Amino acid sequence: MARVLWESTQKARKTHTCDLCSDWIYPGNVYTRIVMRMNGQLEVLREHYNPDCPREEPDAEDLKVSVAYQQVA
Repeated sequence: MARVLWESTQKARKTHTCDLCSDWIYPGNVYTRIVMRMNGQLEVLREHYNPDCPREEPDAEDLKVSVAYQQVA
């Protein structure tokens, strides 16, 4: 079970990757940093500060492949 400990808005001092879209967060960009406890361990998630994240919705074709794989497995 995941529990959010705190969330903050940060200005990047070094290059990170966004955990939502895997795109780069460059120095000077603003991003959201979320610290959470998951399965007894601390996890840090970094996400582009909305609405800057270029994350795209999954393609309908990708969803079909995912569902077909789940039915076979």
